[in-house]
Amino acid sequence: MLTLGVTIFIGVDSTWRSLQVYQNEAYKRDNQADIELIIKPTVLDRKKIAGIKHVKNFETSLKTEQKNLVVNAVQPNFKLNGFTITGGKAKLKGNNCVLDQSFAEQNKIKVGDQMTIAKQQYKVAGLATSSSYLYLTPDSTTVIPNHKEYGFVYITNERPVVNRILLQTNQVKQVKKELQSVFKQDIISLSSTKETLNDLAVSQKITQYQTIGSLFPVVFFMIVILMSFTTMYRLINRERQTIGTMRSLGLSDSQILLHYLSYSFLVSIVGTVLGVVLGWKLIPPYIWRFFNELFVFGDYKIILDFKQVLLVSILGILCTCLATVFVFKRLSREKPAELLRDKVDEGHQSRILISSKMQVLNKLIFRQISNGKLRAIMTVIGVAGSTGLLLSALGIRDTVNGVANTVYERNYLYDAKIYLNQSVQTNKKNTEFLMEYPVFLMSASHDKTSIVHILEDQSKLIRIYQPSGEAVNLKTDEILITEKTAKLYDVKVGDRMRFYDSKGNLINFKVTTIGQLNIGQGVYLTQESWKNLAQNFVPTSIISKNQNLADLESHATKVTKTEQQKKDFLKSMSSTLSMSLLLILAAGSLLIIVLYNLGVLNFSDRSRSLATLSVLGFKNQELKKILSTENIFLSIAGIIIGIPVGKMLHHKIFANAGMGDELDFTPLIALKSYFITIGFTIALIVLVTFLLNRKIRKIKMVEALKSVE
Repeated sequence: MLTLGVTIFIGVDSTWRSLQVYQNEAYKRDNQADIELIIKPTVLDRKKIAGIKHVKNFETSLKTEQKNLVVNAVQPNFKLNGFTITGGKAKLKGNNCVLDQSFAEQNKIKVGDQMTIAKQQYKVAGLATSSSYLYLTPDSTTVIPNHKEYGFVYITNERPVVNRILLQTNQVKQVKKELQSVFKQDIISLSSTKETLNDLAVSQKITQYQTIGSLFPVVFFMIVILMSFTTMYRLINRERQTIGTMRSLGLSDSQILLHYLSYSFLVSIVGTVLGVVLGWKLIPPYIWRFFNELFVFGDYKIILDFKQVLLVSILGILCTCLATVFVFKRLSREKPAELLRDKVDEGHQSRILISSKMQVLNKLIFRQISNGKLRAIMTVIGVAGSTGLLLSALGIRDTVNGVANTVYERNYLYDAKIYLNQSVQTNKKNTEFLMEYPVFLMSASHDKTSIVHILEDQSKLIRIYQPSGEAVNLKTDEILITEKTAKLYDVKVGDRMRFYDSKGNLINFKVTTIGQLNIGQGVYLTQESWKNLAQNFVPTSIISKNQNLADLESHATKVTKTEQQKKDFLKSMSSTLSMSLLLILAAGSLLIIVLYNLGVLNFSDRSRSLATLSVLGFKNQELKKILSTENIFLSIAGIIIGIPVGKMLHHKIFANAGMGDELDFTPLIALKSYFITIGFTIALIVLVTFLLNRKIRKIKMVEALKSVE
């Protein structure tokens, strides 16, 4: 049990620490900027930046997007947000470029090849990875990178026009405020490094595993400690006659205690070391395989935090050794002659049993529970904890699958989304125009980039629901923001928000509705509402349930299929789903160990009383009923307590989970998961009870009842 607990604890801890260390080292290696400001293309007056306090360093560049590439036009001697060469050389002079290694590999582009960028021919001088593009997708609804269709490239900027400013500072908040006052309506995006999608995707994956690591393994390990304590408690109690013999032979209490402590210490050390090695070597490499499908990582190393190793080692040793000391101190109060005799339960009876009219068998069952309060408490806690862990682990899969089903079957009712490169007209049925407009959105307390989604009036292909489950039908002058956006900007219904439009006009609007949407965060309103804000509707895409879209695809920069997006989303969650599988197996194994261990120890403690009842005329079937009813009653009590514990753990795991600001998890535990958890636990109870009942026939009444000879 101790090995299993340490394996899970160290495995999850090493996974998120390794990811965090890699991110920090990559940022340091590529000299990541603290702030990224995207403005309308302009010939920048550098004095505007130089006049801002607390700015250590800044650089300008021109960042544009092609159909399949993010183009970074930088100065030849640039230093911020750099890259790491993996092939060729970092030559950006003239018509040389440095290309995304993953994009090059997927498209079979080699160093020295020619490629067209912004209608000019460039030679691939080198291949690289960049900490600015650990996670790279073309839009907010695409959650898994496709390195064949989208990548990055660096070229030299030979024009004075720039639209991106990178800054290094120790005062991020203050500098951001000053940038807002300087550039105002020219701002398209203003974010710290920690607010970029690239950083959020990695950081929130770290947070997700930190949450799992701070809840699941801790609860798991606490149960293991509890079971280890119980095991040692009973083991020493069963050694009372041996202890009595040693004391009779003249051995001191300290010598006897040292003998049993050496056993406890050895067991805990072996279990801890084995668990650390298994957790470090097995779990992180297994999970990291799925990280590589989501992020672009170079060489990495699995981190083993020695503070955590020391912590679990101390806990493992203490839980077994303290139990040994605790029990031995109780036994040392008795005289050697008393220790040589079996311990007899104190004959006491609770008032409820004296006054009740229960049957004799039921009285005996409750008497057994009353006389073994510690055993009963341990059983209930063990079953409750194991059941809760199993339910929360099953809920992880339910939540991920629930998001996929809700978004791509309930919210987005279209089959395809066509991104337009020019204005088109269409009269096809089940087809709607959609405009997605990036803005620097401001509230009373928060400012950051978001997306305004302008839908057709009475849209039938995009449905948004309130947290209560009621569908939202947007009317004229009604403006909806998603629940996660509301949390990010700290706004509620009735609050006002604002942004600058393309002409530099400040647009102020009131939030009328908050809707729940897992993917596609931002602001939603109808075409009519958009026009009432004095804005022109210029569609950026077409959404359609019509399968015959060949004529429209000729006007497209790209086409995404909803069915494929659903598959991509589930693939992006493969690391989470794989972790949930490990947790399900671990929780199931723990539940088996807990039930069997407590059941066997319970039977061992009960053998003398069962033999007594047999002598008094109770039949084997009646003895089985006594033993079975007690185990089932305590286990069911554990299940009842464990269900809400599992729900609480599950909600905690997804409290801060997500993929940047675009993905919002709605915690869900399906009904079948409750049935699986309860059914699995009951099945184990029945199996353990069956195995224990078979032992009743093997009880030798004379041997069990006779005193020490």
